Amino acid sequence: MDKKGFTLIELLAVIVIISIISMIAVPNAMEMYENTNKKNLLSDANNFIALAKEKINANYNLRSLESYTFYLEDLENNNVLANGFNGDNYSELSYVKYLKEDDIITYCVSLIGDKLSIGRNNCVKESELSIQKVVKNN
Repeated sequence: MDKKGFTLIELLAVIVIISIISMIAVPNAMEMYENTNKKNLLSDANNFIALAKEKINANYNLRSLESYTFYLEDLENNNVLANGFNGDNYSELSYVKYLKEDDIITYCVSLIGDKLSIGRNNCVKESELSIQKVVKNN
């Protein structure tokens, strides 16, 4: 008798192989997704600082202050922050703080989003601002 099909042992071997592959692939995929969200959040923080810096440079009165805090609504007129730069919805409590001390300008950012958030201890000096590094992820 010539039967066609798979034996139980062959099916179990295939199931074991698939489960081993999924145990390796799923955590890596989740980590990649989380890293992408973090990069998007840092990109949003960089853009938020850039908008605040642009507003300060355009307004002489702000440049003369030692400290000023830009909340999300202060920069919302650019319509860039309405839904977040990368699709995250940010709370109106999100801000960029401009600090000027001894001619050293520092920007501190706090973004509170639906997906991820950056706390208020993320500060960068204006002399260190670059495309590569603005905010470090803590």
